[in-house]
Amino acid sequence: MNLRYKRTRQWLLFWVLTLLPFSSLFILESTKSEALNIFLGVYFLFFYPIYCIFCFFRTIGIWIAGPEYIKDGYSQKFNAKLRANQIIMDLEDFNLKEKKRKKLEKELSAISKKYKSTVGSVKQLYEKRQMQLDKESAVHAKWVESIPEQNAVMERGTISVKIKCPHCHEIGKVRKKIEKNIEETSEKGVIGALIGKKMVTDKGDITKLYCENCQTPWTA
Repeated sequence: MNLRYKRTRQWLLFWVLTLLPFSSLFILESTKSEALNIFLGVYFLFFYPIYCIFCFFRTIGIWIAGPEYIKDGYSQKFNAKLRANQIIMDLEDFNLKEKKRKKLEKELSAISKKYKSTVGSVKQLYEKRQMQLDKESAVHAKWVESIPEQNAVMERGTISVKIKCPHCHEIGKVRKKIEKNIEETSEKGVIGALIGKKMVTDKGDITKLYCENCQTPWTA
């Protein structure tokens, strides 16, 4: 038994609260106290069942939670760096209640003091978080900038740097895309006329070109 963990201490309290009332039964037999009888009745009918349910769900929650959600002293899975980073991310929530915010700030301060050699100060944690946010923002901005080019590639193909546009004579502005040349024709005869059945013919590949400079499309 490792009393370092709060969860261990709470389970110890659970067993004390379990065994103590049972020992009180012997006192009740000898004293015949009406007040003690009422107390034990309320304890076993209300307080003890509620506490058992609380211990059960708390333990399940700790088992399935990631290390970033486990507080210091509750489990061997506790990771000071992950927990500190999670607290900082939680504090970024503008809808966070003031009571909850103060509680998280107090926990963050305690972690930074206890694990300063591995976690660093609160200031350093915020600086690292800001650097991460700046990096994510730059990546997102780069992705947004690439959307028009991605759409152009999907619609008209990639730029061919060596192709010269026959219309404006610019080099390196022509997009090239190879597609299937599919031809649809209505089936002949009475059935084709009635149901509108079509025949699909694959006539090979076709090369489509488009000049970004003069915005002229053509095929080759």
